[in-house]
Amino acid sequence: MVGKEQLKPLKKLLVITPWYLPGTSAGGPVRSLSGLCELLKDECEIYIFTPAKDVITGIKYQGVILNEWTNYKKNIRLFYHDHTFKFKNLTEIIHLVKPNAVYFNNFWSLKYTWYPVRIISIRFPDLRLVLATRGMLDENSMRIKSLKKKAFLCFLKLTGWFKKVTFHATNTIEQQNIKKHLSNSVVKVVPNVNFIIPVIKEIKKNKGQLKMFFLSRISPIKKADYALEILKGVPENIKIEYDLYGNEEDMAYVEKCKIIASQMPGHIKVSFKGSVPLEKTAEIIADYHLLFLPSANENFGHAIVESMLCARPVLISDQTPWIGLEIFKAGMEFPLSQKDKFLKAIIQFAEMELYEWRMWCKGAQDFIHRAIDREKTKRDYLNLFFDEIKN
Repeated sequence: MVGKEQLKPLKKLLVITPWYLPGTSAGGPVRSLSGLCELLKDECEIYIFTPAKDVITGIKYQGVILNEWTNYKKNIRLFYHDHTFKFKNLTEIIHLVKPNAVYFNNFWSLKYTWYPVRIISIRFPDLRLVLATRGMLDENSMRIKSLKKKAFLCFLKLTGWFKKVTFHATNTIEQQNIKKHLSNSVVKVVPNVNFIIPVIKEIKKNKGQLKMFFLSRISPIKKADYALEILKGVPENIKIEYDLYGNEEDMAYVEKCKIIASQMPGHIKVSFKGSVPLEKTAEIIADYHLLFLPSANENFGHAIVESMLCARPVLISDQTPWIGLEIFKAGMEFPLSQKDKFLKAIIQFAEMELYEWRMWCKGAQDFIHRAIDREKTKRDYLNLFFDEIKN
């Protein structure tokens, strides 16, 4: 006999987002949503409403069905809309799906966040609305186009739309940043989630050589130019390979980085490899000794987590949630003001023999496995959306 609990219908989560697979140019937000879906797909039905193109590159997705719900994976359905879709028809989507919660993923978007928030909060006042800021209100992010962003915040305060949502922060620093700009907001903290399948592989490591990679959007906040400038100081007796993977988002900035790369001495080899399909990420990571990503802001840092899951140490800034790495031989983190320490760390990793580097690989893997508690995170997300489970 089937128990009553087993017959209980699954709750429904509607996700409205300007970016999702197969597009990967947006970087972390796509990985975050993909990981969330994998985490919750046995616990609820997930409906993802998203455009039928990569909004950053403008490239249309091939082979997707337009303007109707299609099955993607177990309990996950996708709606790829094209330019003919009228956003006033979102009410029809709500009536059809009958979600228990709606999840938004771009703080700065009128089209994919705030206009839907306004419509839904008026016509479906009892429906829970949750907004992930994805680090967009962090200090370093706010410095980019700051006047435009401040004007947008004033607009939100005047309309009061921000009071209609529960904000999702992935750490306490992000929570503080949300409260700083929108003091009367409701904020809940639930850590980010990543569902990469790790690839663990043995590769050669010779003393005096180092193969590093950068995995992120090529944009000013990710500090590729900063990393390249540091490499100029590496002494001649050390050979470095540094490969940069990621969408070339800001072409003027990319050109600046390529000019710096062209000035490298002969013992430093730099290559720009372009974007990476999500399913290929782990294979690529496994071919390197070290992630070098001195980003000015990461509210989670998928590339950092993925690297450690694949047993690769990381060299990062202190502007991420991942600190105290050196104690565990998982990597190193430094303030961006201390370029000399980044350079010394690169030299230290380059000078390692194979046996020592393997210790750091194990340290990275052990560190991230201790840091991530998937079952607790799952419970926290169910509470965030549905208030279903008590911790």
